Amino acid sequence: MGGDGMAHLGLNACAHTQATLGIIPAGTGNDFARAVGVPKDIRAAVDVISEGRWRRIDLSSVVNAGGRRYVGAVVSSGYDARVNRATNETHLRFGSLSYGAIALRELANFSPMAYRLVIDGEPRELDAMFVAICNTGVVGGGMLISPDADFADGLLDLTIVHPVGRGKLLRLLPSVYTGKFVSDPAVERFTARRVAVDGDDMFLMGDGEELGDVPATVECDPGALRVYTR
Repeated sequence: MGGDGMAHLGLNACAHTQATLGIIPAGTGNDFARAVGVPKDIRAAVDVISEGRWRRIDLSSVVNAGGRRYVGAVVSSGYDARVNRATNETHLRFGSLSYGAIALRELANFSPMAYRLVIDGEPRELDAMFVAICNTGVVGGGMLISPDADFADGLLDLTIVHPVGRGKLLRLLPSVYTGKFVSDPAVERFTARRVAVDGDDMFLMGDGEELGDVPATVECDPGALRVYTR
């Protein structure tokens, strides 16, 4: 019972075991629970567990100098990671409103980051505002960073926002909550099985938790978790 951080602990404990993860959402964002179909209402979430309905889903396996961690929702590495870290450090707690307000604040001092990626064995270097590596597509208390991500297809969903001006990004931010931002020409999306991430002054966040620095590899781990859901 808790938010995405507690769900992150739970899914890491249950991955590749016969245990089934039951989530009662009681946090700020509850992005993982929302994405996999756990009801927001506490009583309804308890009913799902007591009724014993579960399904097997994929996880993202993240390996860096800190070891291996499993991520249920999104691995962030650029502007989105900086907003996530700043939100964790703030004393203001207004749910998704906190995330949105800090996103505006961080935008003032952010510049595109130089990524060095290897995507399913193919090297690629690019500048981007962020590269989101998704198992589910919800982040930041309801932002649809990858609206059609499928957490049971054996694939990672990548969303790349290429360099844009601050004004353009500011105009895009509200449409992240509906997922409509993905139609903008600055946004690139595709699927992959394995992504190696590197870059200068870059760190990773996953399920709202700090995962450490790059270089790192993120790989889809099909069917790694059993979770109670509708």
